Amino acid sequence: MGESDWTRIGDHLRALVGLEPGEREAYIARVAAGDERLVEELRSLLPYAEQASGPLDGAASELAFSAPFDLVGKTVGSYRIIERIGIGGMGVVYRASRSDQNFELDVAVKFLSPGGLDEEGQRRFQRERQILARLDHPHIARLLDAGSLEGCGPYVVMELVSGRPIDLYVEQEKPSLPEVLRLFGKVCQAVQAAHQQLVVHRDIKPSNVLVDEEGQPKLLDFGIAKLIDDSSARDGQQTITRLMTPRYAAPEQLEGQTITVATDVYALGVLLYKLLTGSSPYAVDLDNVARLHEAILEGRIRPASRAARQAGRSAAWVRSLEGEIDNILAMALARDPRQRYGSAVEMAADLDAYLEGLPIRARPATASYRLRKFVRRHRAAVVAAVVVVVALIAGSI
Repeated sequence: MGESDWTRIGDHLRALVGLEPGEREAYIARVAAGDERLVEELRSLLPYAEQASGPLDGAASELAFSAPFDLVGKTVGSYRIIERIGIGGMGVVYRASRSDQNFELDVAVKFLSPGGLDEEGQRRFQRERQILARLDHPHIARLLDAGSLEGCGPYVVMELVSGRPIDLYVEQEKPSLPEVLRLFGKVCQAVQAAHQQLVVHRDIKPSNVLVDEEGQPKLLDFGIAKLIDDSSARDGQQTITRLMTPRYAAPEQLEGQTITVATDVYALGVLLYKLLTGSSPYAVDLDNVARLHEAILEGRIRPASRAARQAGRSAAWVRSLEGEIDNILAMALARDPRQRYGSAVEMAADLDAYLEGLPIRARPATASYRLRKFVRRHRAAVVAAVVVVVALIAGSI
């Protein structure tokens, strides 16, 4: 996107903030006129714009309304900036290219926006650099370099991920339920790898999970991640609340409570719900932030199977969600963090168990339930055994 594009986005965001929540989607559809990228930018930045227009200001305001410093055509370290490609939780992202005698490589270069270059923003960005350096996983975007540019502040150079947001990928490719669950399982593996390095992502959402042409997911943007073991990482809660994405926030984030791995498990639950139903767990107007927060805090989660039915999904798809998938999502989205899965890998394990016809943790392990699962897994053997028994009984009469 060029400078004029970002100026246009800023103008649209100002207009959207001035509208009633129920009028915003119609406005976006009208001005975007089929431009999916513009739709995505407006929807993702609108929460920041709303906060910037109210009592909360600072980085969110800069990110939402201003076109940050223009580095297109300039050289940063060994990289030449080609174009601006997005705005993350607290920074501006450019596509850049390195070309020297050794190799050619396209990368993503992330800077803080001018509004984020205060002391707190510097500390957050420095922590992000340290966090990214600790993460090494095939489904997490890799840190390649880092530095600081006079007049622009610190930056990180990361692997450039080409792909579609995971929800758009699922919507367009229409994978089967097992394929969706296996894809999501890889996202859980990435989150687990971060947790094992004592890192909580805190902002898992579709735009932070891209799926490449080979169908492999990449987890992006640890911009507001929190080091679990960093006693100095008691960020101002107002800042962290401003940088999270309300639609994927856990109750404890909204309340300013302790953030743990269970917070990411909750966001994973919202993400999987979105992939399976095309909608949110909360049956409220998502543009009404107050109503959305109320629904999250009260734990008003509708079963995924019901949401899928209301969205017009096929009867077969709805039936596949009834029961165990509803149970798995309910556990991931429990109001009390202690009642959720203890880790991302535990959630993934339950999804694997579902695919393999094994009992899942999210459902009470009654004798009748285990028996039904056994029969379903060994249907042919059970039928054969019944036939033999019946034959034996008949022969003895």
